Amino acid sequence: MKEVTKYRVLTFTRYLGDSFFYPFFSMFLKNQGLVEGKIGFILSISPLVGIITNPLYIKICKNPKITKNILSIISGIEATMIIAISCSSNFYLISILTLLLAIFGSCHYGLMDSLLTLFSNEKTINYSSIRLFGSSAYIIGTTVGGFLINLTSFKICFLVSCILFILSSFLYFLLKPLQEESENKPKVKLGSLFKVKGFVFFLILYTLLMGTTNAGDHFFSVYLLERGLTSSTYGMVYSYYVIIEVILLAIFSKASKKINNNLLLVIASTALCVRFLVNGLYAPLWLVILLAGLRGVAFAVILHVSYQTVLKIVGKEKATAGIMLITLSQAIFVFIFNNIDGNLIEITQTYRYYYLLMGCFGLITLVLTMVRYFTDKKLVENE
Repeated sequence: MKEVTKYRVLTFTRYLGDSFFYPFFSMFLKNQGLVEGKIGFILSISPLVGIITNPLYIKICKNPKITKNILSIISGIEATMIIAISCSSNFYLISILTLLLAIFGSCHYGLMDSLLTLFSNEKTINYSSIRLFGSSAYIIGTTVGGFLINLTSFKICFLVSCILFILSSFLYFLLKPLQEESENKPKVKLGSLFKVKGFVFFLILYTLLMGTTNAGDHFFSVYLLERGLTSSTYGMVYSYYVIIEVILLAIFSKASKKINNNLLLVIASTALCVRFLVNGLYAPLWLVILLAGLRGVAFAVILHVSYQTVLKIVGKEKATAGIMLITLSQAIFVFIFNNIDGNLIEITQTYRYYYLLMGCFGLITLVLTMVRYFTDKKLVENE
């Protein structure tokens, strides 16, 4: 099997497992009788733990070989925690299990993306050409998962996730060592990254763009439930915007040299802003569902632009640290606003102010992306 095929199969399998659990987690918590304030607290555990464990993982994962071994181990542990959560109904027990899940899983995708970025750079292929397999898996998983929950239970759906996570754990071991493993590299100091102005600006931009996208999505399933949708319908809605994400990733992968990444960021922030404002204004349900596709636009841009941009700004030696740092920064944002958002929804008994708040962050992000588009000429030339 070709090495690029191994990475694609791994990416597909890992994200397929993810799609049977994380998109339905908020819905599961609501089904267990928890109010939005408690749901917000549980959802904030992962980003909080990510803030704490992120520096630790950066120190441990000194090279790609260690990184893939760590990812293999934590995938298996994540699987165990997921099945344990599916068997729980007590708020405190779910919180503890979510904490354990977060210790091992909160930094998974930051590490995985750094591995995929380094591999794609070494093989001179586009990162998007691998990552779109993960998005494709989400189309299948969220559609099947929604119907599976409707026909059986959350426990069965989460069991499928558990099995796929265990499979991905084995797939990590099949990857061959990357060239960077044989090189003696100087230790990367995180403080040195803050001396790079281009990286600092992109760090702020990414935090707002990715952080708002994540914080704005965590209550989307329960928002749709309140408006009358079932779990199976929600799964189809999720698949719909992931289909858009996959199509765009495929286009970006083929035409990456002809696309202005700064312009893509402007488009992503515009999509983010429009979608959340429409949700907050309680537009007709058909329009909310239709514009949910803008999430696919924003996420495709984030995936295509972000990690390659970090690699180009800070270089290969600091790429993993840079990617983990932007992941850490957006995790802080999500932790803060998952708690604020959950309590805001519970106090006001509406999702209006929650989505209008996210829409305001979308506007700020739009301003920053436009500033980057019009003024950052050096980075545009490099990209």
